[in-house]
Amino acid sequence: MQFPKTTEVLQSAAVAVGNGTVMDVSGCSTVTAQVVGITTATITWECAADNIPTYVAVPAKNINSGVEATTATTDGLYAVPVQGSTRFRARISAWTTGTITVTGHGIAGGVQLNHSTVAAVV
Repeated sequence: MQFPKTTEVLQSAAVAVGNGTVMDVSGCSTVTAQVVGITTATITWECAADNIPTYVAVPAKNINSGVEATTATTDGLYAVPVQGSTRFRARISAWTTGTITVTGHGIAGGVQLNHSTVAAVV
């Protein structure tokens, strides 16, 4: 089993739109992100590489539903591929209500998704 390489609180009880905290994902292949507190809001998953100031939206897979999207509008656990990136953030791009917390766990090994199960692959 692969253990998290790094853990970061990306949004902490957020009640407005905002970029949140940037997570260093150097050497990580995947981030699992736990989202709690969304009522009416949108999180956009974004990555960037060294020396490139622009973030780009990246798809994340909702572990419970299996749906992949560059945004999240519900609480849950998401798997985000970040290999080749050095920075990751969970930007709140729209907010009406909710107190949102997002915690990211960077994993050095790959992640294999099997319905609602996340298993690390060496």
